[in-house]
Amino acid sequence: MTNKQTNKAVSASLWLFERSKGTVDYIKTQIKTSDWETFEHPPKNHPLRTEISEYSDSKGVSFLYEKKDSKKEVRKLYWGVDPKKINW
Repeated sequence: MTNKQTNKAVSASLWLFERSKGTVDYIKTQIKTSDWETFEHPPKNHPLRTEISEYSDSKGVSFLYEKKDSKKEVRKLYWGVDPKKINW
């Protein structure tokens, strides 16, 4: 859901919990924007796991998924936060 005045995300809904609808591709079809940026987080506690964030400044939405996950299932969805500024 987006704010009609600012065009930024204001909430996330339960569709993320449905398996086929919690993927990067599905979210990008639902949140249409041309400014998605990809950010790879440096490994922290678990060196085999690398997390990727994608962020849209115009929509104010970011999401997080595992780099090696072939299905690209989104683990977390944030709004109003640039993933590069979050202390994971």
